[in-house]
Amino acid sequence: MGGKVAMALALHPETPSNLLRDLIVEDISPIKGRLSKEFEGYARTMRRIMDMQCKDRKEADDVFKEIEPDVSVRQFLLTNISASSTPGAPLTFRVPPDIIADSMDALGDFPFEADSEVMFDKPTLVIRGSKSKYIKDSALEVFNHFFPHNRLVELNTGHWVHAEDPVGFTNAVIEFLSEDR
Repeated sequence: MGGKVAMALALHPETPSNLLRDLIVEDISPIKGRLSKEFEGYARTMRRIMDMQCKDRKEADDVFKEIEPDVSVRQFLLTNISASSTPGAPLTFRVPPDIIADSMDALGDFPFEADSEVMFDKPTLVIRGSKSKYIKDSALEVFNHFFPHNRLVELNTGHWVHAEDPVGFTNAVIEFLSEDR
């Protein structure tokens, strides 16, 4: 979702031309569309954790295990838990699950149509996970339209590229940022 925000900022006609030197996008495309069913499942599970009044991260992780086998994804989702100052109090989330669930359509939106005239003509690094479905091959043409100076790097990961291959991700970013421009 942050990637869509960054792309929208880069493409927005009122963004000052000197604000961004380049852009890095991690495994999300500039295409409108509903978020995946797995995100809806995450929101439902967060609601369930609150309804169950789970008291610690281990208990919440056990609930997430029922729908998400990948420990790195679960750990990321658990970063949304807000620590209570009251020992033994039920867990809460920084971003309430109801807000997430009610915002699924908006979260998948993108403010520009694929045939619009807007473009970001500066270097853009697009990093995608080869096992992820968030940047399909069909989206590459849209990337080329909006970001004509893009370079695609594909790592052997799912959607959580930086968490699943931190070394490969970091190396790709360092190489991109080190290029003479």
